[in-house]
Amino acid sequence: MLSSKVLARSKHVLEQSNKMLFSSACSRVYPNEPAPYVFTEFPSPKTQSYIKEVGEKTCTLITTFPIDLEKSLGNIVSDEDGNKLLDIYCAIGTNAVGYNHPKFLAAADDDLMRMTIATRTGIGINPIKEQRQFNEDAFMAVAPPGMDRVTAAMCGTCANEGAYKVAMMAYAIRKNGGEYVEPTPEELCSCMLNQAPGSPDYAILSLKSGFHGRMLGAMSTSRSKPIHKVDVPAFDWPAAENPVYKYPLEDNVDYNAEQDRISLADVRAKVEQWKVEKGSEVIGVVVEPCQAEGGDNWLSNEYARGLRELTLELGIYMIVDEVQTGVCSTGKFWAHEHWNLDTPPDFVTFAKKMLSCGFYHRHETKSS
Repeated sequence: MLSSKVLARSKHVLEQSNKMLFSSACSRVYPNEPAPYVFTEFPSPKTQSYIKEVGEKTCTLITTFPIDLEKSLGNIVSDEDGNKLLDIYCAIGTNAVGYNHPKFLAAADDDLMRMTIATRTGIGINPIKEQRQFNEDAFMAVAPPGMDRVTAAMCGTCANEGAYKVAMMAYAIRKNGGEYVEPTPEELCSCMLNQAPGSPDYAILSLKSGFHGRMLGAMSTSRSKPIHKVDVPAFDWPAAENPVYKYPLEDNVDYNAEQDRISLADVRAKVEQWKVEKGSEVIGVVVEPCQAEGGDNWLSNEYARGLRELTLELGIYMIVDEVQTGVCSTGKFWAHEHWNLDTPPDFVTFAKKMLSCGFYHRHETKSS
C-alpha cells in the first residue's frame, strides 16, 4: 500500500497531467484528453471492493476493473479511483472511436434515441415507424458488396447463431428446388423430439483455431481455447486444418501455397467424411478473415477465393465471421473485401465496432 505522502504527490502529478494533451492527433476531437497515470496500487482499492462484493452475486472471474465512464475520455479509460489507463484494446474491439465521443453523445441526446431506450417494442412484430430508415442508415449504407438483406441480433455470438440457423433453413429450401414446402406431419412431430426428418442432421464446418462465440452452435464451431468448451455438450461438427503461414510472405510463397492447398483439401475431405461416415450434411463453412482469438492467423486472398469456389461447387454456404475484423480494421470497411471474390459470401456476421449486431445475407433465388 502506498503511503499518504506518496499518494498526495501522485494525485498532484495526475492533476497536472490532466492539463496536458496526451495525443495531439486526438486533440481535435478530445481537447481535454488526459495522460495515462496510475497513482494507487493496481487493481485499485475500489476495484478490489467491487470484485469482492459483486462476486457474491455474479461471476467476476474475468473482471479487471469497473470503468468510470464519466471520467473516461478518448483513448483514456478511468477506474473508480481515478487511475487513467491507455485503452489499447478499444474495450475488446467494441469502442473504436474512444470514450465520450462528442458526436456519439449528441446522437444519444436525440429525442428518438431516448424514446427507443426508454420504450422497448417487439421489433420484429411491431417495429417503430423509423425502423426502415434505421436499417438503411445504420446497416445497408455500409453493407458488404453483394449483400442486400440484414437481420439484427443481440450479440456477436447471436449473430453467428442466427446466420447458422438461417443457412440451415435456406439449405432445406434449396433442396426442395428453391420453393418453400409445408412441413409434413412426420417432420412436425419428429422435430419436437429433436429427431429427423424434422430436425435434420446438418452441420457447420469451421477451421481449427477458429472462434465464433460461446453459445451451443457457435461454440461447436469454436476451437481456440479448451476453457471455452469444457463441461458443455457440443454438436458433432467437423473442423478442417487452417492454413498457418510463414513470414515474410514473399520469402515463403511455395510453403504458404501448400498450406492453402492442404486446408482446402481437408475442407473437401471433411464434408465428404461427415456425409459418408456420419450421415450428416455439411451445409456451410464459417471462417474469419483473421483468426483473432485463435492466434492472429490470416487467410490469404488465394485461399479465400479457393474456399468460395469450393463452397459453390459443393452447393453449401460460405459464412464470413466479421465480428472482430469488420468496420475499418484492415483498410477496408469489411476485411473480406480484400479477397476480391468473384461471388460474394452468402453471410457476413458483425458486432463489436458496429455498435450493433447481426448478419448480412443475400436474397437467394432459384438460379443462385
